[in-house]
Amino acid sequence: MVTIPVKLSHTSLLNELPLYDAKAGISAQGWQYIYLPTGKIEALAKDPRIEKIYFTSAKGSVLNDTMVINNNVLAIHNGSAPLNKIYKGKGIVMGMIDTGIEINHPDFKNTDGSTRIVKLWDHTQAYDGINPYGYGRIWDSTEINLGLCTHDDQAQYYGHGSIVTGIAAGNGNAVGKFEGVAPQTDIVAVALDFNSPNWEMNVAEATHFIYATADSLQKPCAINASVGTYSGSHDGTDPGALVIDSLIKAANGRAFVCAAGNAGHVFYHLGYSVTSDTNFTWFQVNNGSTVMGVPGVAFELWADTLDFNNVQFALGADQVSPTYSFRGRTNFDNIKNRLNITYNDTIKNNMGQKIAHLQTWAETFGDKYFLQVFIPQPDSNQYAFRLELTGNGKFDIWSDNWLGFAKMTKSGLPNPGQFPPIVYYKEPDTLKTIVGSFSCLPSTITVANYTNRSTYLDYNNALQTMAYTPGAKSATSSIGPSRIGLQKPDIAASGDITLSSSRLATVAAMIIAEPFKVAQGGMHNRNGGTSLASPVVAGTAALYLEKCPHANWLEIKQAITGTAKTDGFTGFVPNYSWGAGKIDAMATLSSSLFNINITLSNDTLYATQGYVSYQWYVNGNFIPGATQAFYKISQQGFYTVEVINNSGCSSSSASFPVGLNENKAHSRIKIYPNPANNTLLIDVEDKTNYLFEMYDLLGNIQLNASFNASVSIDISALAEGIYFVKVFSENKKIDFTYKIMKE
Repeated sequence: MVTIPVKLSHTSLLNELPLYDAKAGISAQGWQYIYLPTGKIEALAKDPRIEKIYFTSAKGSVLNDTMVINNNVLAIHNGSAPLNKIYKGKGIVMGMIDTGIEINHPDFKNTDGSTRIVKLWDHTQAYDGINPYGYGRIWDSTEINLGLCTHDDQAQYYGHGSIVTGIAAGNGNAVGKFEGVAPQTDIVAVALDFNSPNWEMNVAEATHFIYATADSLQKPCAINASVGTYSGSHDGTDPGALVIDSLIKAANGRAFVCAAGNAGHVFYHLGYSVTSDTNFTWFQVNNGSTVMGVPGVAFELWADTLDFNNVQFALGADQVSPTYSFRGRTNFDNIKNRLNITYNDTIKNNMGQKIAHLQTWAETFGDKYFLQVFIPQPDSNQYAFRLELTGNGKFDIWSDNWLGFAKMTKSGLPNPGQFPPIVYYKEPDTLKTIVGSFSCLPSTITVANYTNRSTYLDYNNALQTMAYTPGAKSATSSIGPSRIGLQKPDIAASGDITLSSSRLATVAAMIIAEPFKVAQGGMHNRNGGTSLASPVVAGTAALYLEKCPHANWLEIKQAITGTAKTDGFTGFVPNYSWGAGKIDAMATLSSSLFNINITLSNDTLYATQGYVSYQWYVNGNFIPGATQAFYKISQQGFYTVEVINNSGCSSSSASFPVGLNENKAHSRIKIYPNPANNTLLIDVEDKTNYLFEMYDLLGNIQLNASFNASVSIDISALAEGIYFVKVFSENKKIDFTYKIMKE
């Protein structure tokens, strides 16, 4: 079965799909997914009710401790101020779209040995005959726990999915370290078939599956996709991207994070403003072209219609060996003359002799043009084939041998003395090298990669030192923007040289052959790339959803990008290498905090009004039934109130002392200095037995002691901020509170 997006002139065709052994799938923004056997595609395409079929040759690619420190996650796991609790992703679904997951890895199990994987859909396995998508096999946690699941993280990708999942959601159970960003999340995993036709549609259906599973559990969900395709329009308007965009925006409590790609060092993009100067670029014959199946030149061009209506193009050939010379070209033409037809043409030399036969196909997708060029089996491999453009407009091409297309010539160019027309040559560049489709959506969070670490202890306890600079952007991290100029990537996180959860068979082989790639304990190995940076951000999104479960995609994205940190590596931001800068997970969660004030009137405390819910505490203890914006005082003590806003974000007030005679001088006791740094001194004038308690602003006791003479209290371990010191005698005749500032 294959997934084909179509646009219909009439929905009556959906009732007749059984005639083609087909059935309808999900739909979004005018595209209807149809599942059918590949042998039925041609027959279905002839139905007049089908206005357009989308089919792409693009294949998917995988896009592959100190991590929790570099990205400021550890402070969240510790519940450090200004947060008032620990966040580890509890109650959140972490969706992973990748190569699969090592179901037997302890990092993906609970302490009792049961799986943390709620559901697992493997696209590479035979259809189970049950799931509504028409391909692959799905298991739930019960089947996994019973040993009925036959899934294996795809070996040819060396446990890519397991490594990525470990960064996002591993709990560190295997060896007691290498905990992921959101270690208490539930996991839903999808193993993609990277050779599937219309692969982008499979990613869209994986997204639908994960969000539907999260909805059935009534839990928020963050998805990570460390996968992508380097082909396509790079603008987020293909049918797969449109479905994903609709799913992200369909409900609050959803986030989608993806890798930017690892082609930032590859000159496979061409794009420039076309002028009356006739510029050209050479494309080299690809003897292993997978697009045509025979040696030749193939590439795809994308442009907005308004940007290409006034452009003329021609295809030509130049001899490049042993000397350079122009050999011939086609006539110039406009794309509007080539729409929806297979146009055959010939490049001839000045003697009228054929150099190469070629074909073009052009069509529109919404407001953009798509042009395919094929030059199969040219007469000589001593030619470089040129694309010439003149007029007024702009365009983009992504082409290289590893994509199955033709490589554009960047190096070894002749000088003007050797070949005078070279002054009009346009070279390929590394801009817009991010992966295409969903990674170019405004609603997704696309992640760049910087080096996580340069040293680690390997399996044999040997120190491994890598020639990397921690904090520096990886040379391979792909560069933005999208084709239409949208800021991408959005954020950067640590990726290169990260140790994470392994596919067990892969790490066992590594221990024998390459133990220097394996971490202590033998359950984790090193990897890198934007694939490993993306789950850092996805895990952070999950933590944010734990704190703010009703937040929408835009709030989550703004919290992440709006709190990014910068340094000497990032330069001025935003930019097309770093996005907004480096993620600061603690700052992301802290950005959801808001100020709550408490005022006292007579015997009643009043909190700031206008929030969804309230809960009052005294001396850090929950007060049952105290759920209004006001509370009638029941006892002396430190009062706080926790409130929740429309996004589900909680925030707590500062501690409000009631009946404690704050900072009134006492004739027999002196507390100093104020502010204090490492030591607090308390002088007393008698031998009375005193008790000392020190509270933070939330009313939590941080220190306590008893004394009957002047004493020195070590406060060096406390964080900077405001505290309340309460001193009282055992007989309660002396009881007062003093507010101090810890510096």
